[in-house]
Amino acid sequence: MGGTCKERRNADQEIKDRLAGAGKPGIARLMVAGVFVGETPYLPTTFRWRYGWPWPRGYTALTDKEWKHIKGNTGL
Repeated sequence: MGGTCKERRNADQEIKDRLAGAGKPGIARLMVAGVFVGETPYLPTTFRWRYGWPWPRGYTALTDKEWKHIKGNTGL
């Protein structure tokens, strides 16, 4: 879905915490480093932060219209 820079940091931290909690702290650090570099919203890749929205998008907050679209298509 993407979101703000703060939301991305929170998502990255959640990945790190879950892997570290599973007894994989080294893999957690490596994974978060790779995700941080590889999923930048500023490259037109299919695995970037905010993929699915028009590029370039950056770290802007989701609009009400975008949230409505997400909720309508994911059952959130």
